[in-house]
Amino acid sequence: MVDELRDEFKKEKIAIVLRFVDVEGIIRESFLDLVQVRETLSLTLKTNMWRQLLHYQFDVSNICGQVYDGASNMRGEWNRLQAIVLKDCPYAYICASSKCHDELQKAKATKIEELLELGEIESGKRLN
Repeated sequence: MVDELRDEFKKEKIAIVLRFVDVEGIIRESFLDLVQVRETLSLTLKTNMWRQLLHYQFDVSNICGQVYDGASNMRGEWNRLQAIVLKDCPYAYICASSKCHDELQKAKATKIEELLELGEIESGKRLN
């Protein structure tokens, strides 16, 4: 999760929080970093987010979900952060609100079934 904010000196920053499922199947959240950015344009946000994730040796290709609020630089199918992240993580589902979550989960399950049938991905213990 990435959120943009301004500190008391009016400097733009992004807060990065990871939400993940641990080996026991429990959903966890962990604060990763607070990063100063020049501006809050979509590409700047993505570049700084990727830099921090790679710095901590996270495999960004494992991103499986995106959730966006109504901010104009976040969601949108063209040059918003959502679209830019999807170029690197094509299997990440996108959710703009909790109402669409179920529909997106169904669409993702259908896509996984198709990929399994085509033999493009494998299924088994600890593979998904």
